This record gives sequence, C-alpha cells and structure tokens, in this order.
Amino acid sequence: MKVISIQVKDDAAEKIEKLSNEKKEELSRFIELWVSKPRPLLQVMEEIGEYAAKQGLTQKKLDELLADE
Repeated sequence: MKVISIQVKDDAAEKIEKLSNEKKEELSRFIELWVSKPRPLLQVMEEIGEYAAKQGLTQKKLDELLADE
C-alpha cells in the first residue's frame, strides 16, 4: 500500500482525521473502487448500493448505522 495526499476542504480533512482506522480503510476501498474502473461517481455509488442490498442491507439497517455516527 502507498500513502498519497489529496486536497480537501479543512472541515472534510478534520472529519477524515477523526475517523476510526476501520472507517479510513472503508474510505480507502471506496476510492480504490472508484478509480479502478473510471466511471461517474454516481454509478459507483449505485453499484455499492446494489451490492449492499444483495448482502442484506435494508433501509432500516442503514438508518441505524447512520444514526450511530
């Protein structure tokens, strides 16, 4: 693995810095997915949503996860 730098707004940087290691790994995997096969970001998000639904993520579970943040 290689560490890189990207520019983000200050408030985003602060939030990223406060993420747990697990959440940082998730963000890293998301970026890898997005750049591995260039396509619109919304398409990647739809693919992730479809995958999550196939894995059993329901709207209720998603709402609970988001409420925990």
